[in-house]
Amino acid sequence: MRGGIVIVSFLILRSLVVSSSQTVPDFNFFYWVNYWPGAICESQKGCCSPPKGNKSPDFMIHGLWPQFNNGTWPAFCDQTNLFDISKISDLVSKMERKWTEWGVWVCPSNETNLWEHEWNKHGTCVQSVFDQHSYFNTNLKFRQRINFLSILKHKGIYKSFTKKMKPWEVSDKCLFHV
Repeated sequence: MRGGIVIVSFLILRSLVVSSSQTVPDFNFFYWVNYWPGAICESQKGCCSPPKGNKSPDFMIHGLWPQFNNGTWPAFCDQTNLFDISKISDLVSKMERKWTEWGVWVCPSNETNLWEHEWNKHGTCVQSVFDQHSYFNTNLKFRQRINFLSILKHKGIYKSFTKKMKPWEVSDKCLFHV
């Protein structure tokens, strides 16, 4: 979609994710946010693709964001447990394919900046549910289970240079539960 940022968000009820947690989380639910790199780049008047990772036309993970029912969200909750790439070293190769930074804010792009931002801003607020490894691994598992391109194709939505769809037309066709 030209000129617009397309972010696909899924409401994930906390009961699906926190059923094994011993403590009650300090939030009500999650948004799991993905984006279409082409739309991000168009909306920002250009960007640079990741130096490694997925450069094919596919949705990218942005992050798993805790939310409150009133429309607000917690952020930067624990500055004593900041991002540490050594805690996710076994996930890095998968993350480079499905969770890459398209250099919207900085070129050359650097996915570890995005991962660091996502953990420090959002992950530190969900430590009652996830440690760093399980936060990132959960995002990857969701992405493995949910193929947005197949879902869109099944709903009759294809990439087209002639037919334009408004964002609400896409979301109306794609209402479904995860």
